[in-house]
Amino acid sequence: MSMFTRELAESFERSILPVNEATALPPQLYTSPEFYAFEKEAVFGHEWLCVGRADQVPEPGDYRTLTLAGEPLILTRHKDGSLRVLSAVCRHRGMVVAEGRGHVTSFLCPYHHWTYGTDGRLLGCPEMDRAVGFDKADHPLPSLPVEVWNGFVFTSFD
Repeated sequence: MSMFTRELAESFERSILPVNEATALPPQLYTSPEFYAFEKEAVFGHEWLCVGRADQVPEPGDYRTLTLAGEPLILTRHKDGSLRVLSAVCRHRGMVVAEGRGHVTSFLCPYHHWTYGTDGRLLGCPEMDRAVGFDKADHPLPSLPVEVWNGFVFTSFD
């Protein structure tokens, strides 16, 4: 049974009264996995979210990692000077390809050594040359949109 009931919706009305009359939101909203999943989708799934500042990755090859809504991401500056927000998860076996911050020419998966460029392109994938129909171009790190405003870098899962 879903927690999203008429009673729950009605209980919100008490939380938007004048401050000296208002009550807190229902306790289950702070602890429910169902409500957390809803919030993640409703807020993090559709809004522009700040992931840092452009000056945190000033040079081509600079990167920093972060986790946003449970998703490991890389904020990096590509060799053409553009900023990228990439998934930090290897497309092959799901290992994280970068942690912390630093300067690289590529990201290397520690499991099977798939190598990705700072633009997310799959550059190398040992042992896949024998795979029938495999094309590196079909397996980049997923990339998210990037906008910069007053030096702040924003992305969206939408």
